[in-house]
Amino acid sequence: IPDQVDQGLRVAWSYYDAKSGHTLRLFNTSWQNPRPEATVTSLDFVSNLHAFVTPVLVAVSVEPND
Repeated sequence: IPDQVDQGLRVAWSYYDAKSGHTLRLFNTSWQNPRPEATVTSLDFVSNLHAFVTPVLVAVSVEPND
């Protein structure tokens, strides 16, 4: 994935592994509930990224609507 991702993702953490020559990254993104009157009870985590990327969900936080 290029450094500039156009899907609302921001690099939250990056590590270059000199031994393998690969860069590992964790991305941060946010999402708004399209139905804020409904309670979110589950998330479907689906990746449409390239095969060489392993999607991992590290954390989820919730902010109430004001």
